[in-house]
Order: sequence, then C-alpha cells, then structure tokens
Amino acid sequence: MRSPKLIAAALGLVAVATAAAPGWGTYVVRSGDTLWGLAHSHHTTVAALEKENHLRGDTIYVGQRLEIPGLGAGKPAAAVPHHEAAAGGRATYVVRPGDTLTAVAGRFHTSVKTLAGLNHLSGRMVIVIGQHLTVPVPRHTVVEPTHATKASTTAAALVANSSDPGPAAIRAMVVAEARRQGLSPALAEAIATQESGFRMRIVSPTGAVGVMQLEPATAAWLSGFGEGPIDAYDLAANIRGGVLLLRILGNDTGNAHDQIAAYYEGLGAVRGGHLYDGTAQYVADVLALEKRYS
Repeated sequence: MRSPKLIAAALGLVAVATAAAPGWGTYVVRSGDTLWGLAHSHHTTVAALEKENHLRGDTIYVGQRLEIPGLGAGKPAAAVPHHEAAAGGRATYVVRPGDTLTAVAGRFHTSVKTLAGLNHLSGRMVIVIGQHLTVPVPRHTVVEPTHATKASTTAAALVANSSDPGPAAIRAMVVAEARRQGLSPALAEAIATQESGFRMRIVSPTGAVGVMQLEPATAAWLSGFGEGPIDAYDLAANIRGGVLLLRILGNDTGNAHDQIAAYYEGLGAVRGGHLYDGTAQYVADVLALEKRYS
C-alpha cells in the first residue's frame, strides 16, 4: 500500500496559481488530472510546473488554475469545448460517463431547474450517457479547443480498436475481477454502470478511458501495485485497474461514501473538501446501483 500522500498526489486534483512565464498560459485542473500527466502532455517537467506555480508538492485539486507551457501567455483554457458552443446563448451538451444533472448544472453555472425547463425533464430527471442536453452558455464564454478536448480526441483514436464484446460479457468480467481481488462485485458493477454502461470504447473529455474510465496516467501509477501492467486501452487491464483503484480507495478512506466520491473526483479533493456539487448525487446513484446488484 502506498502512502496517503503519494496516493493524493497521483490521484490528485488542485492547489495554487501564479503569474505566467512567457509562452505559458492558464489551465484549469479537471477531475483525473495529475501533475505528472500535465507535465507529460505539455512537454515539461513536474519540477518546472511546481516552480512556476509555487507548489509545495505535486498534489493538485479540481478547479485549480495552473500556469502551463504552450497555451499562450495569459490565455485561459476554454471553459467549453468548441463543439459544444452555439450562438444565442445556448449549446448542446452530450451527457458523458459519471454525469448527473447537478454536475452538468454546476459546470455551466446554472441550476437544475433551468436545465429541466430547457430540456423538458420531469420526475426524477434522470439523464443517460449519450443524451443531448440544451445548456445555457454566456455570450462571453471562450469556445476554442481545450487541452482536455485534445486529450479526449487522442484517447478516442487509441481506444477505437479495443476489444468490446458487449455489456453482458463485460459485466461478467467486472464481477469476476472484483471477486478475484476481494472487492464487492456489486460495487464494481455499480461503478462500471455509472461510468460507462459496461462499454469499452468510450472516452471522457479529459481522456479517461473505457469501462472503468481510467486516466492513462492513473493506469500507469496503478501498475506498481502488484496486479501487473495496467493498460487503460486494454479491456481486461482497464477492468483490473478500476477494481484495484476502488480497492485502494476503500482501504484509504474506510467508508463507502468517500471511496465512491474519491473514484469520481479524486482522493485529494475528498480529503480537502473540494467537492463538486454533483458528487453527492454521483455517490447516491452508485449506492443505489450497488443495492440493485447486491
């Protein structure tokens, strides 16, 4: 078992920002980001990022603004990917793995009531992966491609050839792997349902991949925990890594609520109390699914 500090760093999520050096620009940390991953993606080093942003370590948190090389001096990363923008203050948003209506409302700085009205939702207002939602977008919103969009595009190309035998077969693989690792099969099934609907060829905006929505950087880190190499783009390894991550988080947090929240948003965010508005709903949804599978 790695130290809590190392886990927080590797799964981490946001900290401090500073004035940019020439050629650097502002990047907003998203769920699943690690300092190592950002350094690798932008052809720099963890040490350089720590120095430029006056970090006292490599733990970062969701929502934190970091100065990153190659984004253009002082130029913020886009708040909304280019394909989601629309004229007239409206955009079309495609529901992604892990989304809840509360989380989408928070992302677009609006309310659940407003989204429900725009999309004629009623009852429990459940949304599903792939659903198109109309969302309000301020006219001043930047709509150029983001680092996250590029990561997603790259990951989609890599995962396109991954094995995907279908939801029933994948569900059976998730159950078998959970039993092998001594994790509750119902919890693993619930996470896989919420994250991907037991589908492999699915990628998040930040480049999280597959059935368990593993970030490649997280998969690389998990490879050091004795379960063999974890390749996020390989079906069996993706499932093995996701179950391992759940097991690690369960050992570290000691309770199901924080274990699930940490899978969604990162251990650093759970420990620091930097949680999305939609995290509580995500946890509730997973717990309800776990009960159904039990």
